[in-house]
Amino acid sequence: MLIAYDKDKNRVSIRNTLINEKYYCPICNEELIQKKGSIRCHHFAHKAGGACVENQYYDTSEWHINWQNKFPIDSQEVIRIDDKGKKHIADVLINKTVIEFQHSNLPFEEFNDRNIFWSNLGYRVIWVFDGNEIFNNGYSGGYLYFKSPLKPLKMISSVPDYLNIFIEGTMDYNLFEESGTFLYHVGDVDQETGISFNGKCELDKFYDKIINNGDFDFKKDEYIDLDSLRKNNDRDIKIVEPKTLIELFEQNENTSKLVAYNKNSGYDFLIDRYNYERLKSGKKAYGKMKKHCYRKFLYNEKQEIYDSFASVWYYQWSITEEDEY
Repeated sequence: MLIAYDKDKNRVSIRNTLINEKYYCPICNEELIQKKGSIRCHHFAHKAGGACVENQYYDTSEWHINWQNKFPIDSQEVIRIDDKGKKHIADVLINKTVIEFQHSNLPFEEFNDRNIFWSNLGYRVIWVFDGNEIFNNGYSGGYLYFKSPLKPLKMISSVPDYLNIFIEGTMDYNLFEESGTFLYHVGDVDQETGISFNGKCELDKFYDKIINNGDFDFKKDEYIDLDSLRKNNDRDIKIVEPKTLIELFEQNENTSKLVAYNKNSGYDFLIDRYNYERLKSGKKAYGKMKKHCYRKFLYNEKQEIYDSFASVWYYQWSITEEDEY
Protein backbone atom coordinates (compact mmCIF):
# COMPACT_ATOMS: atom_id res chain seq x y z
CA MET A 1 0.00 0.00 0.00
CA LEU A 2 1.42 3.37 -1.04
CA ILE A 3 -1.25 5.70 0.34
CA ALA A 4 -2.51 5.88 3.94
CA TYR A 5 -4.46 8.28 6.14
CA ASP A 6 -2.91 10.41 8.85
CA LYS A 7 -4.74 11.10 12.12
CA ASP A 8 -6.78 13.83 10.39
CA LYS A 9 -7.90 11.54 7.53
CA ASN A 10 -5.59 13.21 4.99
CA ARG A 11 -4.13 11.05 2.21
CA VAL A 12 -0.38 10.65 2.67
CA SER A 13 2.02 8.97 0.27
CA ILE A 14 4.69 6.65 1.68
CA ARG A 15 7.17 9.06 0.10
CA ASN A 16 6.06 11.89 2.42
CA THR A 17 5.71 10.19 5.80
CA LEU A 18 7.33 11.24 9.08
CA ILE A 19 9.04 8.68 11.28
CA ASN A 20 7.13 9.42 14.50
CA GLU A 21 3.68 9.89 12.96
CA LYS A 22 0.97 7.24 12.86
CA TYR A 23 -0.78 6.26 9.64
CA TYR A 24 -3.93 4.24 9.08
CA CYS A 25 -5.48 1.98 6.48
CA PRO A 26 -8.17 3.86 4.55
CA ILE A 27 -10.30 0.70 4.38
CA CYS A 28 -10.18 -0.86 7.84
CA ASN A 29 -8.67 2.06 9.85
CA GLU A 30 -6.01 -0.20 11.39
CA GLU A 31 -2.64 1.39 12.16
CA LEU A 32 -0.06 0.63 9.47
CA ILE A 33 3.68 -0.01 9.54
CA GLN A 34 6.03 2.00 7.35
CA LYS A 35 8.26 -0.29 5.29
CA LYS A 36 11.23 1.78 4.20
CA GLY A 37 14.08 -0.67 3.86
CA SER A 38 16.88 -0.68 1.32
CA ILE A 39 15.82 -3.84 -0.54
CA ARG A 40 12.15 -3.53 -1.44
CA CYS A 41 10.17 -0.52 -2.62
CA HIS A 42 8.83 1.63 0.20
CA HIS A 43 5.23 0.87 1.18
CA PHE A 44 2.77 0.63 4.06
CA ALA A 45 1.93 -2.76 5.54
CA HIS A 46 -0.66 -4.07 7.98
CA LYS A 47 0.50 -5.49 11.26
CA ALA A 48 0.59 -9.28 11.57
CA GLY A 49 -2.81 -10.76 12.20
CA GLY A 50 -4.73 -7.83 10.76
CA ALA A 51 -8.24 -8.54 9.52
CA CYS A 52 -8.34 -6.18 6.56
CA VAL A 53 -9.92 -7.95 3.58
CA GLU A 54 -8.37 -5.55 1.05
CA ASN A 55 -4.91 -6.29 2.44
CA GLN A 56 -5.36 -10.04 1.92
CA TYR A 57 -4.77 -9.70 -1.80
CA TYR A 58 -2.74 -6.50 -1.91
CA ASP A 59 0.38 -6.89 -4.01
CA THR A 60 3.54 -5.21 -2.67
CA SER A 61 5.92 -6.50 -5.33
CA GLU A 62 8.43 -4.11 -6.84
CA TRP A 63 6.83 -4.68 -10.25
CA HIS A 64 3.41 -3.65 -8.92
CA ILE A 65 4.66 -0.57 -7.10
CA ASN A 66 6.75 0.59 -10.04
CA TRP A 67 3.67 0.43 -12.27
CA GLN A 68 1.58 2.43 -9.80
CA ASN A 69 4.27 5.07 -9.53
CA LYS A 70 4.07 5.76 -13.26
CA PHE A 71 0.83 7.61 -12.51
CA PRO A 72 0.16 10.80 -10.50
CA ILE A 73 -0.11 10.28 -6.73
CA ASP A 74 -3.66 11.66 -6.70
CA SER A 75 -4.74 8.81 -8.99
CA GLN A 76 -3.13 6.05 -6.90
CA GLU A 77 -5.10 3.87 -4.46
CA VAL A 78 -8.38 5.70 -4.80
CA ILE A 79 -11.28 4.39 -2.71
CA ARG A 80 -14.84 4.15 -3.93
CA ILE A 81 -17.97 2.99 -2.07
CA ASP A 82 -21.05 1.47 -3.68
CA ASP A 83 -24.66 2.02 -2.60
CA LYS A 84 -24.42 -0.95 -0.23
CA GLY A 85 -21.43 0.50 1.61
CA LYS A 86 -18.91 -1.88 0.03
CA LYS A 87 -15.41 -0.43 -0.48
CA HIS A 88 -12.59 -1.18 -2.87
CA ILE A 89 -9.25 0.49 -3.56
CA ALA A 90 -8.25 0.96 -7.19
CA ASP A 91 -4.53 0.65 -7.82
CA VAL A 92 -5.02 3.57 -10.21
CA LEU A 93 -8.22 5.48 -10.96
CA ILE A 94 -7.96 8.11 -13.67
CA ASN A 95 -10.33 9.44 -16.34
CA LYS A 96 -13.15 7.01 -15.41
CA THR A 97 -10.70 4.12 -15.82
CA VAL A 98 -9.64 1.74 -13.08
CA ILE A 99 -6.31 -0.06 -13.54
CA GLU A 100 -5.40 -3.09 -11.46
CA PHE A 101 -1.83 -4.44 -11.54
CA GLN A 102 -1.37 -8.09 -10.65
CA HIS A 103 1.94 -9.83 -10.03
CA SER A 104 0.89 -12.56 -7.59
CA ASN A 105 -1.86 -15.18 -7.53
CA LEU A 106 -5.43 -13.93 -7.20
CA PRO A 107 -8.53 -16.10 -6.74
CA PHE A 108 -11.03 -15.84 -9.56
CA GLU A 109 -13.73 -14.87 -7.05
CA GLU A 110 -11.76 -11.78 -6.04
CA PHE A 111 -10.91 -10.96 -9.65
CA ASN A 112 -14.57 -11.24 -10.64
CA ASP A 113 -15.78 -9.31 -7.58
CA ARG A 114 -13.57 -6.33 -8.39
CA ASN A 115 -14.67 -6.33 -12.01
CA ILE A 116 -18.35 -6.31 -11.07
CA PHE A 117 -17.81 -3.66 -8.39
CA TRP A 118 -16.03 -1.20 -10.68
CA SER A 119 -18.23 -1.80 -13.69
CA ASN A 120 -21.37 -1.25 -11.61
CA LEU A 121 -19.97 2.15 -10.68
CA GLY A 122 -19.53 2.98 -14.36
CA TYR A 123 -15.77 2.57 -14.71
CA ARG A 124 -13.78 1.02 -17.53
CA VAL A 125 -11.60 -1.69 -15.98
CA ILE A 126 -8.07 -2.55 -17.11
CA TRP A 127 -5.94 -5.35 -15.70
CA VAL A 128 -2.21 -5.56 -16.28
CA PHE A 129 -0.80 -8.97 -15.36
CA ASP A 130 2.90 -9.60 -14.90
CA GLY A 131 3.69 -12.30 -17.43
CA ASN A 132 7.42 -11.64 -17.65
CA GLU A 133 8.46 -14.89 -15.99
CA ILE A 134 6.20 -16.88 -18.29
CA PHE A 135 7.39 -15.07 -21.42
CA ASN A 136 11.04 -15.32 -20.42
CA ASN A 137 10.76 -19.09 -19.97
CA GLY A 138 10.29 -19.66 -23.66
CA TYR A 139 7.09 -18.12 -24.97
CA SER A 140 7.48 -16.89 -28.52
CA GLY A 141 3.97 -16.51 -29.90
CA GLY A 142 0.58 -18.16 -30.19
CA TYR A 143 -1.42 -19.22 -27.13
CA LEU A 144 -0.29 -18.56 -23.56
CA TYR A 145 -1.31 -21.03 -20.88
CA PHE A 146 -2.83 -20.34 -17.48
CA LYS A 147 0.24 -20.27 -15.29
CA SER A 148 0.65 -18.10 -12.20
CA PRO A 149 -0.49 -15.29 -11.97
CA LEU A 150 -2.82 -15.82 -14.95
CA LYS A 151 -4.88 -18.62 -13.37
CA PRO A 152 -8.02 -16.52 -12.71
CA LEU A 153 -8.32 -15.85 -16.43
CA LYS A 154 -9.06 -19.51 -17.05
CA MET A 155 -12.48 -19.05 -15.47
CA ILE A 156 -13.54 -16.33 -17.93
CA SER A 157 -16.06 -17.54 -20.47
CA SER A 158 -15.69 -14.33 -22.49
CA VAL A 159 -14.12 -10.91 -21.97
CA PRO A 160 -16.89 -8.31 -21.40
CA ASP A 161 -16.84 -4.99 -23.23
CA TYR A 162 -15.98 -2.92 -20.15
CA LEU A 163 -12.89 -5.02 -19.43
CA ASN A 164 -9.43 -4.83 -21.03
CA ILE A 165 -6.81 -7.36 -19.99
CA PHE A 166 -3.11 -6.92 -20.76
CA ILE A 167 -0.19 -9.23 -20.04
CA GLU A 168 3.25 -7.68 -19.85
CA GLY A 169 6.09 -9.71 -21.28
CA THR A 170 9.10 -9.82 -23.55
CA MET A 171 8.47 -11.62 -26.82
CA ASP A 172 11.29 -13.88 -27.93
CA TYR A 173 12.24 -14.50 -31.55
CA ASN A 174 9.18 -14.39 -33.77
CA LEU A 175 9.18 -14.37 -37.54
CA PHE A 176 6.25 -11.97 -37.87
CA GLU A 177 6.73 -9.75 -34.81
CA GLU A 178 9.54 -7.61 -33.52
CA SER A 179 11.05 -8.66 -30.20
CA GLY A 180 10.73 -6.52 -27.11
CA THR A 181 8.70 -5.88 -23.97
CA PHE A 182 5.07 -5.02 -24.64
CA LEU A 183 1.63 -5.20 -23.12
CA TYR A 184 -0.18 -7.95 -25.02
CA HIS A 185 -3.93 -7.43 -25.20
CA VAL A 186 -5.99 -10.54 -24.42
CA GLY A 187 -8.39 -11.40 -27.20
CA ASP A 188 -9.85 -14.85 -26.57
CA VAL A 189 -9.71 -17.09 -23.52
CA ASP A 190 -10.21 -20.81 -24.01
CA GLN A 191 -9.89 -23.29 -21.16
CA GLU A 192 -8.41 -25.92 -23.46
CA THR A 193 -6.02 -23.95 -25.66
CA GLY A 194 -5.19 -20.99 -23.41
CA ILE A 195 -5.00 -17.23 -23.91
CA SER A 196 -4.64 -15.66 -27.35
CA PHE A 197 -3.82 -12.05 -28.15
CA ASN A 198 -5.29 -9.67 -30.68
CA GLY A 199 -2.71 -6.91 -30.40
CA LYS A 200 0.05 -5.35 -28.37
CA CYS A 201 0.85 -1.94 -26.97
CA GLU A 202 4.19 -0.33 -26.21
CA LEU A 203 4.55 0.59 -22.54
CA ASP A 204 4.83 4.33 -23.18
CA LYS A 205 1.86 4.33 -25.53
CA PHE A 206 -0.23 2.50 -22.94
CA TYR A 207 0.51 5.24 -20.42
CA ASP A 208 -0.35 7.96 -22.94
CA LYS A 209 -3.64 6.26 -23.82
CA ILE A 210 -4.67 6.21 -20.17
CA ILE A 211 -3.64 9.78 -19.40
CA ASN A 212 -5.41 11.09 -22.51
CA ASN A 213 -8.46 8.83 -22.05
CA GLY A 214 -7.82 7.12 -25.37
CA ASP A 215 -9.34 3.90 -26.66
CA PHE A 216 -7.40 0.73 -27.41
CA ASP A 217 -8.02 -0.45 -30.94
CA PHE A 218 -6.42 -3.75 -31.87
CA LYS A 219 -6.74 -5.37 -35.25
CA LYS A 220 -5.04 -8.49 -36.49
CA ASP A 221 -2.79 -8.01 -39.48
CA GLU A 222 -4.35 -9.47 -42.60
CA TYR A 223 -1.20 -9.43 -44.66
CA ILE A 224 2.46 -10.36 -44.40
CA ASP A 225 4.86 -7.43 -44.49
CA LEU A 226 7.89 -8.90 -46.25
CA ASP A 227 10.02 -5.84 -45.49
CA SER A 228 9.51 -6.31 -41.74
CA LEU A 229 10.29 -10.02 -42.05
CA ARG A 230 13.70 -9.29 -43.52
CA LYS A 231 14.75 -7.15 -40.56
CA ASN A 232 16.58 -8.32 -37.44
CA ASN A 233 16.41 -12.04 -38.07
CA ASP A 234 18.91 -13.73 -35.78
CA ARG A 235 18.86 -16.98 -37.79
CA ASP A 236 19.69 -15.31 -41.11
CA ILE A 237 16.28 -16.32 -42.43
CA LYS A 238 15.82 -16.20 -46.17
CA ILE A 239 12.51 -14.40 -46.62
CA VAL A 240 11.25 -14.86 -50.17
CA GLU A 241 7.96 -15.17 -51.96
CA PRO A 242 5.96 -18.25 -50.89
CA LYS A 243 6.94 -21.50 -52.59
CA THR A 244 5.84 -25.10 -52.74
CA LEU A 245 7.54 -27.51 -50.35
CA ILE A 246 9.37 -29.15 -53.24
CA GLU A 247 10.76 -25.76 -54.29
CA LEU A 248 11.91 -25.02 -50.73
CA PHE A 249 13.90 -28.25 -50.57
CA GLU A 250 15.38 -27.67 -54.01
CA GLN A 251 16.57 -24.24 -52.89
CA ASN A 252 18.13 -25.80 -49.76
CA GLU A 253 19.57 -28.94 -51.28
CA ASN A 254 22.00 -29.65 -48.42
CA THR A 255 19.26 -29.57 -45.78
CA SER A 256 18.06 -32.82 -44.21
CA LYS A 257 15.21 -31.15 -42.31
CA LEU A 258 13.65 -27.72 -42.44
CA VAL A 259 10.89 -25.71 -40.78
CA ALA A 260 8.37 -24.09 -43.09
CA TYR A 261 5.44 -21.81 -42.30
CA ASN A 262 2.08 -22.39 -44.01
CA LYS A 263 0.36 -19.02 -44.42
CA ASN A 264 -3.05 -20.69 -44.92
CA SER A 265 -3.10 -22.69 -41.69
CA GLY A 266 -0.84 -20.52 -39.53
CA TYR A 267 1.20 -23.57 -38.53
CA ASP A 268 4.90 -24.43 -38.73
CA PHE A 269 5.87 -27.87 -40.00
CA LEU A 270 9.05 -29.85 -39.47
CA ILE A 271 9.68 -31.68 -42.73
CA ASP A 272 12.48 -34.09 -43.56
CA ARG A 273 14.03 -35.16 -46.85
CA TYR A 274 12.14 -38.45 -46.80
CA ASN A 275 8.92 -36.43 -47.11
CA TYR A 276 10.49 -34.38 -49.89
CA GLU A 277 11.08 -37.60 -51.84
CA ARG A 278 7.46 -38.64 -51.24
CA LEU A 279 6.22 -35.29 -52.50
CA LYS A 280 8.32 -35.58 -55.65
CA SER A 281 6.67 -38.90 -56.40
CA GLY A 282 3.19 -37.43 -55.79
CA LYS A 283 2.57 -39.09 -52.43
CA LYS A 284 1.27 -37.62 -49.19
CA ALA A 285 3.72 -36.09 -46.72
CA TYR A 286 3.66 -36.08 -42.93
CA GLY A 287 5.52 -33.89 -40.44
CA LYS A 288 5.50 -32.55 -36.90
CA MET A 289 3.52 -29.33 -36.50
CA LYS A 290 3.20 -26.45 -34.05
CA LYS A 291 1.38 -23.17 -33.80
CA HIS A 292 3.49 -20.55 -35.51
CA CYS A 293 6.46 -19.42 -33.41
CA TYR A 294 5.96 -21.77 -30.48
CA ARG A 295 9.38 -23.00 -29.47
CA LYS A 296 8.37 -26.66 -29.31
CA PHE A 297 6.45 -28.81 -31.74
CA LEU A 298 3.28 -29.72 -29.91
CA TYR A 299 2.49 -33.16 -31.26
CA ASN A 300 4.34 -36.46 -31.04
CA GLU A 301 2.30 -37.94 -33.84
CA LYS A 302 3.14 -36.70 -37.32
CA GLN A 303 0.31 -34.90 -39.09
CA GLU A 304 -0.56 -34.95 -42.76
CA ILE A 305 0.81 -31.82 -44.43
CA TYR A 306 -1.94 -30.17 -46.40
CA ASP A 307 -1.23 -27.65 -49.18
CA SER A 308 1.96 -29.63 -49.88
CA PHE A 309 1.93 -28.71 -53.56
CA ALA A 310 0.59 -25.14 -53.16
CA SER A 311 2.73 -21.98 -53.17
CA VAL A 312 1.86 -21.06 -49.57
CA TRP A 313 5.11 -21.96 -47.76
CA TYR A 314 7.78 -19.69 -46.25
CA TYR A 315 11.17 -21.15 -45.46
CA GLN A 316 12.20 -20.39 -41.88
CA TRP A 317 15.28 -22.38 -40.97
CA SER A 318 17.04 -25.70 -41.28
CA ILE A 319 17.21 -28.08 -38.36
CA THR A 320 20.62 -28.95 -36.97
CA GLU A 321 21.66 -31.35 -34.20
CA GLU A 322 21.92 -28.39 -31.83
CA ASP A 323 18.24 -27.51 -32.21
CA GLU A 324 15.85 -29.22 -29.78
CA TYR A 325 12.64 -30.37 -31.41
